[in-house]
Amino acid sequence: MESVWSRHRPRRPTVPAVPSPMRRWALLAAVLAALLLILLAVRYAGVAGAGPLESRWDVWLLGAAGTRRGALRGVVRLGDAPFMIAATCALAAASVALRRHRLAIVALVGPGLTLLTTTVLQPVIGRTVNGGYALPSGHTAGITAVLTVGSLLVIGLPGGRRGGILAAVTVALGTLAGGATMGVALIANGLHVLTDTIAGFCAAVAIVLGTALSVDALGRHTGRVDR
Repeated sequence: MESVWSRHRPRRPTVPAVPSPMRRWALLAAVLAALLLILLAVRYAGVAGAGPLESRWDVWLLGAAGTRRGALRGVVRLGDAPFMIAATCALAAASVALRRHRLAIVALVGPGLTLLTTTVLQPVIGRTVNGGYALPSGHTAGITAVLTVGSLLVIGLPGGRRGGILAAVTVALGTLAGGATMGVALIANGLHVLTDTIAGFCAAVAIVLGTALSVDALGRHTGRVDR
């Protein structure tokens, strides 16, 4: 039987995966990303190759990349499984060390769920590039998922919380830049077209932020108090 002391013992505060002041923005970003992913999936379902607008962009980018494709190929490798596993484990370990246990769960679940989702969606959507399923881009989704978790880790630090919306915008732009860099590298090497990479970015943002918000909601439901 539960003792009187245990019933009245104060709840130990827990650091949320998404800081409370940014929860609405995170929800808005996740919803908008999911909607854009759905629109792209419907628009390019069963389409082979790039559309007219994409073709112009991709041709320009291929020309601009020129001899730098080799260096950009190194960027592409950052989205491979070994790096993704190492980055995910490092983020989870850092979260535990900082007593961000909810974020540690997100770090382990979010990127993995993102890659699983893109793997399942590619043949379902059926958009192909050079004979292979391409939308959404798994490499873009993977690196964006890792960067999104990293952004949540930075925002949740004391300095990040004091920075408020400015800190959130700064790390959001960093995540966008990282995802865009991977997208450029993939397009320059002829592995994807523009909409594949946008869809991959959207998938990661929607799933990782959705996971983080769900973990926080579950924590509050079980009686944990957000710090």
